[in-house]
Amino acid sequence: MVRLLRYGTVFGPLKERWRYLYKEDLYRRRIEAGPEPERFRSALINWNYDAELHACTHRFGEKMNIEVLRCAMTDVSFLNQITKQRTEAGLTATDQTALSFTHNSELAKKGEQIAEEFIQKALRYWYPKLPQDGIDAVTQFLISESTVSFISSKLGFKTLIRCDVPSPPPAMLKSALFAFIGAIEENNNRSRAELFVADFILTHLIGKDINEIWQIKNPMGLLTKVLEDDGRQAPESRLIWATGVSSVLSTYIVGVYSNKEFLGKSAGTTISQAEEMAARDALRRLFGTDEQRAPIPKTDDFDILYLIVIKLKNYFCFVIKISFHLPSHLTNLPLYTVLLIHVRTQQACDEAVIRITMHFWTKFLLSTNLKVSRVVLSRSKHSVEGPEPAYHHIVSGYQVFEHQNEPFRLKYNHKSLNEFQLAYETWGKLNAKKNNAILIFTGLSASSHAKSHEQNTKPGWWEQFIGPNLAIDTNHFFVICCNHLGGCYGSTGPSSIDPKTNKAYGTSFPMLSVEDTVRAQFLLLKYLGIEKLHASIGSSLGGMCSILSGLLYPKNVGRVATISSCIAPYPTAIALRYLQRKMIMTDPNWHNGHYYDKDAYPLDGMRIAREIATLTYRSGPEWLERFGLRRFSDQIHLAPTFEIESYLQYQGLTFAKKYDPNSLLYISKAMDLFNLTEGYESQNDALSQIQCPVLVLGSQTDILFPIWQQKQLAEGLINAGNAHVTFFELNSIFGHDTFLLDINGVSTALKGFLEISALSIEEENEEIQS
Repeated sequence: MVRLLRYGTVFGPLKERWRYLYKEDLYRRRIEAGPEPERFRSALINWNYDAELHACTHRFGEKMNIEVLRCAMTDVSFLNQITKQRTEAGLTATDQTALSFTHNSELAKKGEQIAEEFIQKALRYWYPKLPQDGIDAVTQFLISESTVSFISSKLGFKTLIRCDVPSPPPAMLKSALFAFIGAIEENNNRSRAELFVADFILTHLIGKDINEIWQIKNPMGLLTKVLEDDGRQAPESRLIWATGVSSVLSTYIVGVYSNKEFLGKSAGTTISQAEEMAARDALRRLFGTDEQRAPIPKTDDFDILYLIVIKLKNYFCFVIKISFHLPSHLTNLPLYTVLLIHVRTQQACDEAVIRITMHFWTKFLLSTNLKVSRVVLSRSKHSVEGPEPAYHHIVSGYQVFEHQNEPFRLKYNHKSLNEFQLAYETWGKLNAKKNNAILIFTGLSASSHAKSHEQNTKPGWWEQFIGPNLAIDTNHFFVICCNHLGGCYGSTGPSSIDPKTNKAYGTSFPMLSVEDTVRAQFLLLKYLGIEKLHASIGSSLGGMCSILSGLLYPKNVGRVATISSCIAPYPTAIALRYLQRKMIMTDPNWHNGHYYDKDAYPLDGMRIAREIATLTYRSGPEWLERFGLRRFSDQIHLAPTFEIESYLQYQGLTFAKKYDPNSLLYISKAMDLFNLTEGYESQNDALSQIQCPVLVLGSQTDILFPIWQQKQLAEGLINAGNAHVTFFELNSIFGHDTFLLDINGVSTALKGFLEISALSIEEENEEIQS
């Protein structure tokens, strides 16, 4: 009895011990037997070659004859093997039935010629100053065996090729891909084949440095020749700076000039090394291949690039549905990102697909200025004026939601609004199930006019983010944007008329909270009959609202995207907004907030407040790049002298009359009072209420909402049990205004995050309609 209690019975622990020994023996025998011999894919019991070929044509969106595709995937070694087998079977040449297919050599030659000619044409168009030697070097890199075989393998051709070995070598993979291009040209037309080259081969330049692909052996000699051909003087090297000359850590900086014109500079441990690197820098600048230029840059009428971006959406859906075939633009991703798609399901695909999108879209953005959308350069040179948000004084073009007959209780001071109105604008179409709606929460001073439309054709403040095929795709989504409660662009705020006094509220307007803003806009959703949002999106103050919406309405929000936001503001941000409010409130013309019926207006206070705000919205690196220490006046006096001073002065003056000072006071104070954990025992308790997928974006150069605050939010959500959190740290020069100006980075993350489940929504709606 004691033995049974100690060791168990054959039905208990003893059985587990037997299993362990048995498994250990099986494992040892498996190791001794060696690796399993590689088998042909056709040896698998569920293999259907015709079905795989059909799937291949649908995967790439090409209408192709199966027999031609079969030929494209047949290597000459396979035909030789078939002929050998027939001969060994005793069949003479006259007895053998003619085969109904041939090998892919001819198609491969045709496809390689198409690819080479198209790549040459594209490179000459994109880099008109690049010598032919450079174009040839880049072309040979793109059509080389290592590059093309790598792309072919990732596209899934490895399992489709018919050859005499189970695993096709690189040469066969290269021939198969080029033969597929030739087959596209034979079944459709040359433009379709060139589109395939643009989709899968040209995009392999992303993440590559053209200057590393084209190795220049004698940069100074080439620079001399280029300058002579342009009729300019030969290059002259000058020592700009040196340090540690008498030590082993000497550093020299050499500049290259032509007739006093600066061409380039670089550092080196010796003067000759620095001179060579400076010559390379000069060539990069002359050829337009410097590091600030994307591999596939701005084009105005090269329409093939438009098709690249449009087709990309199909690849996202493909990645989610068939994860073992990856497009070529996924090949530069870290291995762990690709494995996320392989081993996990819908939950992990959120982050993986957004990473894929980020990798491909970082170099591109869509512009709708032309009838045909185009790809434009992701980071252009900053002018003195620089890129600025499209903020306008909006007085019309919006719809109005009126809340009446029921007091709207506010968070602070036991106050309420008996009636109020919200200005809002919409884009896209609400589907039958009303499950494709996206609510955009604005920043502090933005209106509801995020995108132009027929009622207001002025560009919106998120013009490049909303629209067909853009980050927030109106082909899929119904987009709503409101002017915040407390604002001055159509919504009730301090400048609105108080029904009790028939005068402007002024500072008699009740104090607001971010929670009040969110609750008011969800009343609008109720009015529109929308029970659940596909997503709520917001930046800055809007980011506070979007994450708070996931906390307040967990059953009514499908996804949350919060950009440049936080759990709670940090003291420096509060202090900066306090100084802005103080500038306004100490202006003699403020009149304690009741300036509406007076001739005076707190212009100076508002102007200085905006100048302070502008400093917090952008970054030091951008100021340095845009302005440096340049002066606009040679006279030395106390008035503005530097261009940065003139810029701030201009920003203050132009904004001062656009926005109501009292609205700025109320809404900025609401931002300072925001705390996501207020009313909960702990931060973990508060964040655990948010279990929907969350996208957190931040900018490395943001000084108003530092990147550590976004990390804190993302980590807090994960620690609170949310398994669907994606965090992106954007390397943008635009500081807090990144969400307005870094179209590539923000669009990239948003598009993948929003569209990951858009396909399922559309399929559900199609079922309802049918």
